[in-house]
Amino acid sequence: MSFEALLGYGTGLYFLDAGMSLSDLVATALFVHLLDGTACGVIAARDGRTAPAWVAGGVVFGVWALLTLLVLVARGKTAGPR
Repeated sequence: MSFEALLGYGTGLYFLDAGMSLSDLVATALFVHLLDGTACGVIAARDGRTAPAWVAGGVVFGVWALLTLLVLVARGKTAGPR
């Protein structure tokens, strides 16, 4: 598997536009991952989790880190007090 395909499918951007050029793919992935990191930091801080670690996770793993954090937050709210 090529780097381009791995990046495209790993970030989920190829599910939106499989014909994206490598330069557009990299630029969009960087932008989206920075937004994911920011969202992870805000959500983690509001939930009492370690925000810098979640920011780093969001920047590295993107939407996958954000989805994981949202599941953890949802489970925490239904499981009662921690």
